[in-house]
Amino acid sequence: MERTRNLVVGNTSQLSQYFPNDYIKISSRDIDNGIFEQEWDSVYLTFAKQNVFDSEDSDFFSVNTYYTLDIIERLLLVSNRIVVYTTCEIYQNHYGPISISTEPSFQIDSSNYSNYIQSKYLLNQMITINRVKDVSWNKVVIIHPFNFESIHKNKYFLFGKIVDSIVNETVIDIGDIDFYKDILHTSRMVEQSIKSDGDCVIGSGRLINVRDTVIGIYKHFDMDYNIFVNETPREGNRLKFYY
Repeated sequence: MERTRNLVVGNTSQLSQYFPNDYIKISSRDIDNGIFEQEWDSVYLTFAKQNVFDSEDSDFFSVNTYYTLDIIERLLLVSNRIVVYTTCEIYQNHYGPISISTEPSFQIDSSNYSNYIQSKYLLNQMITINRVKDVSWNKVVIIHPFNFESIHKNKYFLFGKIVDSIVNETVIDIGDIDFYKDILHTSRMVEQSIKSDGDCVIGSGRLINVRDTVIGIYKHFDMDYNIFVNETPREGNRLKFYY
């Protein structure tokens, strides 16, 4: 019997680092046409143009929406299941617990949302529309992830800066991180992605104080947070909740 074959597209992504070693991992750039001629059990599209602070004006839609949709369409005939990732940011206007049955509260025309979030929202909408037109699109599983972090986080992001600071013992400048957020380890996100058989929201189910967590990480490595981190406090009420 032929061994089950699974494919991860986006081999430099944080997520790709935690898929099993026997999964085939490829770059999302210049994909060999042979990939679309082979049969796959599950395909995980982990690539995305990243939402970093210095690229808010970038064209996120070309990669996160249209290129992703193009790859999905080319893989539909040769895959049993295709997993894509959007973002729980599309529930920003919702208060309280959310699940896959919760309607996204995102407003696509709102100037309060970054192009990154809008590109992920549009991807979600296009997949939903395509499912109505073509039943083969029901093979596509949409995962709405909360924040996932690991040592492989890009250095442009908070936890990436923290990892770099700890490994190289360098001082970093950050904004106010005294807020609450749902965060889980990337390995857990991958585990749940492999198990999922339908659209789902994945998170830890808990809100944690980010500042307390970061202080604890430095303490674990016998490093003084106050020495290695310059934090710019937020004016006014410091108790913030980010879902």
